[in-house]
Amino acid sequence: MTKDKQSSVKMTLWSMLGRYIPQIIQIVSTLIIARLITPQDFGEVAIITTFTQIASLLVASGFSEALIFRVNNTQSLYSTVFYTNLSVSLLLYSILFLCADFIADFYEIKRLSILTKVVGLNVIVYSFTYIQRVLFSINLNFKFPALVTLVSSVLGAAVGLYLAYNDYGVWSIVFQTLSINLIQALLFWGLSNWKPNIIFSFEELKEILPYSFRILSNNFVQVFYDNVYSLVIGKVFSAKILGYYNRMQTVVFFTTTNFMYAVESVFFPILSKSKNDEDYLRGKYEILLRLSTFLAFPILIFIIALSKPLIVVILTEKWLGGAEILKLLSVAYLFIPLIYINNSYLKILDKTQVLLKINLLKKLIGITILLITMNYDIITVCYGIICYYTLDAVLSMYYTQKYLKVKIYKQISFILLNIFLNGLLFLLISYISSLFIDNFYKILFSIIIGIGLYLSVVFLLKSKEYFFLKKMITKS
Repeated sequence: MTKDKQSSVKMTLWSMLGRYIPQIIQIVSTLIIARLITPQDFGEVAIITTFTQIASLLVASGFSEALIFRVNNTQSLYSTVFYTNLSVSLLLYSILFLCADFIADFYEIKRLSILTKVVGLNVIVYSFTYIQRVLFSINLNFKFPALVTLVSSVLGAAVGLYLAYNDYGVWSIVFQTLSINLIQALLFWGLSNWKPNIIFSFEELKEILPYSFRILSNNFVQVFYDNVYSLVIGKVFSAKILGYYNRMQTVVFFTTTNFMYAVESVFFPILSKSKNDEDYLRGKYEILLRLSTFLAFPILIFIIALSKPLIVVILTEKWLGGAEILKLLSVAYLFIPLIYINNSYLKILDKTQVLLKINLLKKLIGITILLITMNYDIITVCYGIICYYTLDAVLSMYYTQKYLKVKIYKQISFILLNIFLNGLLFLLISYISSLFIDNFYKILFSIIIGIGLYLSVVFLLKSKEYFFLKKMITKS
């Protein structure tokens, strides 16, 4: 048994802890802040965050995947990438700074100008920790980054809550995020061994540019598409509606995309080392697809069935305007595990150019759907998102069939039991919640009974998911 196989569960758990525990802390603190400020405030920050997310992606430039894929890298290459990232971050922040007044005028919200200038600092701060994060990932060390993220999240949440309780309003969200990134930068630089040398190698940079550019192009298409919704909703509807949309999207993002990112951060480096062994990759594909849907589907089903009670209990009734948005986005995100794993395999198989072409096609269709649905209301926009993700899943399955040689019907067979079980889970939760008037008891008993029966059925059926989990746990 190899060391990678023995420790894969522990690495996955540390990766998930590094994503989930800090995010739980941030979400809890943000939920408390949400009780003290308005959806309008959240909407304003969401508009600016859209620009900074795109800028941060450009700073990353796809170098992370390129460095992991290449495996053997030199200190001069790491230093070169560091200086490249830093230079790009300074350039992009300058552009954001100069465009701040235009953004404020476009959305007719005066304080967006100063918000842009402050929130944009996150782009520069993030660039200082990029190489350290990559090195920990290459070395399959997920414990240290998890602890760094945990500490920074606790301290950043404390800053945000202090400001919120002292009536700083929207600035409590802004400085919570900025504090987290600053603390992470200080910890990574103070506690990790890597520091850049004063060297810049154009030759080595050229070697990874083709792969990194394809990854960047693909990621840019995805991130731009994801964020164009915030830009359009904030302009066509209102910052308040955007606040609803942004908070609800954060919830479903946390439950699915975060989970898939944690899984990929562990298995992408491991599978990249065996990228020429297609039989091995196919075997792992089934495991990843079964387990990711087995774990992600029930969480989304709970959110779909209990959207209103969850919002009332967690966010208060002033956020009820986002209940239907939360439900519909959760339906759309049911496709995320399938899409995410299939796209990751295309990267492992070095089909990044194919992935880019697919994404361009899908996003053009997605933008067309948005342009049509935005003429109605936010609910229609959400139905359009469901249509888009359905198409995305179908196309991703087709290209997995083409390049990994896993037939579409086979892919569906891997998750068919999970689909059936979660359909029954939805009916069960809907029935249980109807028995109670109090929202808290609706949630409590639905979760307890739902999880209990879900796991009991899986155990009794002795499904492959059960054996996969059991095998992974015993090997860890």
